Amino acid sequence: MKKLIILCGCLLTAISTNAAINDEPEIIIEMTGPTTKKSALPEIAIWNKNATQLTRLFTGKDRTYVLYTVENVSNYDGILHAKNGTKYAFVEYRDPSGTFRKFLFKNNEPQTFVACAATTQDVLNINQKYNVNIGLKKDRFLLYYPQAVKITDLKINAQEVFRINWTGDKKQTTLLYVVFENDELTDQILGKEAWDKYVQQQTNAENERLHKELEEKTPTPTPAAKKPASKPYKALVSGGTVQDRMYMPRVNLVKYKYEYR
Repeated sequence: MKKLIILCGCLLTAISTNAAINDEPEIIIEMTGPTTKKSALPEIAIWNKNATQLTRLFTGKDRTYVLYTVENVSNYDGILHAKNGTKYAFVEYRDPSGTFRKFLFKNNEPQTFVACAATTQDVLNINQKYNVNIGLKKDRFLLYYPQAVKITDLKINAQEVFRINWTGDKKQTTLLYVVFENDELTDQILGKEAWDKYVQQQTNAENERLHKELEEKTPTPTPAAKKPASKPYKALVSGGTVQDRMYMPRVNLVKYKYEYR
């Protein structure tokens, strides 16, 4: 009988404990994150697609969509400044062989897709059209344009310049001057007239820099010490009458003593 009472008591205690637990408010933890789930998006392989195919896939999409759908991790994700001050979001993918896929987006939200580059020509086209520099190695440039002519009318620092025949959106072939410094693309200038102006500007800037550098290195000459002013000679007169002294000739420089006897 005692065992039965003890067992009933244990059951009542367990039931009351469970009821107390059920009466406690629930703690709800909400996990926040991107509104678009990666698992719900397709995985896109970019290395077997050219710029035209990638443009078709990403037109109207934003930067976040590209980052989530491309199966590779980006090598660079940042902001670029155009020469006119416009900002662009920029994402680049590279593989060990040097192959690349570069994506340009508007900087204002939602950072929609602007253009894509998969070849050297794509890079030059985007740079020229949007007035930006999305980057290019000299070896990749020469691999794509082995006929590029190296020119020597600009010798400043470590700059190297190559000239190619370039056909842009207007389907007109024009001379394009591509400038590299330390094997990295730094500028590109379209047309001979624009190139001549660029050379003059760069030359003037370099001459000004060299002139300033020379001024800083040249010591300021010390002014020559002034010779002490010579003391005027004094005429010493002794003897003679007062009248002699009144009517004697005026003497400017006298080295010897005058005496009247």
